[in-house]
Amino acid sequence: MTKTKSYYFPVLFLMPGFEESEINIGHFTLSTRKWRTSTFDLATLATKHKLHLPYQAMDIFLGHCNLEICISNVETIEEAQQKFRAIQIALYKTGISPFLSPLISTHSINSYSGINTRDSGLSLDMLPGALRTGLKSNQDIVEVWPLELSFDCQTINEKRSVSIESFYVAGKFVAEWLRITASTPSLLALESAMIEAPKLSSRAQSILHIWTALESIFPLVTTEVSFRMALYMAQLNSIGTDRRGYHSRVKRAYNMRSKIAHGAKFNPEFSDWMEAWRLVTDTVTAIVRRGRLPNEEQLLDELLA
Repeated sequence: MTKTKSYYFPVLFLMPGFEESEINIGHFTLSTRKWRTSTFDLATLATKHKLHLPYQAMDIFLGHCNLEICISNVETIEEAQQKFRAIQIALYKTGISPFLSPLISTHSINSYSGINTRDSGLSLDMLPGALRTGLKSNQDIVEVWPLELSFDCQTINEKRSVSIESFYVAGKFVAEWLRITASTPSLLALESAMIEAPKLSSRAQSILHIWTALESIFPLVTTEVSFRMALYMAQLNSIGTDRRGYHSRVKRAYNMRSKIAHGAKFNPEFSDWMEAWRLVTDTVTAIVRRGRLPNEEQLLDELLA
């Protein structure tokens, strides 16, 4: 029987909107960062452990980390990354701002903080009480891999706080998203583009990347693209009878996409980006609500029925 493992993903830009030290749901734990990690702690990891990136880079990135996501009970690092991508999508669906995770580690940042002092034993009494006992280099090996080594991210300032409710909603969403993408592999293109789009420093290119994601789910749309994309997305995403209003929203957003693609618009506003972002988060929400991705013919049948 394969032994399961846990992997840790430090999260940049987001803040805890809860008082507990951690929240658990299924394979996912969201923890607050408890301690400052000194440069000497990271240098100890570089000399006595397994780092696949410079410890100086870790020092810079972790200066912007207040939360950490643990993916537990997985067999491989690839499985952990798959589930991390799914929780990213799920958090974005709940309205949380896009964020980055610069690295993956076998141990929590809360575990290896203070490791330099614990190893040496010098000035141990200077550490907070809870840091005096914990991981030492002779007990286990910390391994760290790079993931998203960038600070470029289209963030939403007022949506950086993660509440207990939003994390629980995201955790429940993940299981269904993983089930649907397993049966519909083409949705992985949507997932990938949605994760990558906010990392593009150019707002215009980010909007185009979002539309690449949206267009990927309607591969048969090759003519009258603006009208047909708006028609299918209105039927897929709108709830109730406001399909006409949603159809107009999509057409306006697609026209912005076309202006960018054809060089008529170089500097879109953040509101333009937000409208494209809302459309893609609406889309993943609708797919999970339906339990599947209907194709173009099925959406047209629904509309005409």
